[in-house]
Amino acid sequence: MRTLPLDKDTLDMLEDYIKRGGPVNRGGKRLIFGINRHRAWQIIKECAERAGLPSLINPETGKIHGVSPHRLRDAFAVHAVKTAWRLLQFRYHSQRPGSPLLLETHRLS
Repeated sequence: MRTLPLDKDTLDMLEDYIKRGGPVNRGGKRLIFGINRHRAWQIIKECAERAGLPSLINPETGKIHGVSPHRLRDAFAVHAVKTAWRLLQFRYHSQRPGSPLLLETHRLS
């Protein structure tokens, strides 16, 4: 199981989807989207092709990779860390010089 942060708009859309009967029951489990990992990979690949997203080149190995769920997850994680770091730097620099760095955590809901 994975835990994902969801903003209010995304959560509202997901709740609406569930209310309209989106989830399916399969093998004694209630699945939100009812697709397996292979189909999820196919959907992401098709969307990337339609959007004209380029292949990704690993700067260390030079190997070319297409867009995949794993690459999207990595990109999201890198973006989230960079964004959090910039916010942390901004908060630190906006405090009085010499004051301790204050860290806050917020639950997305």
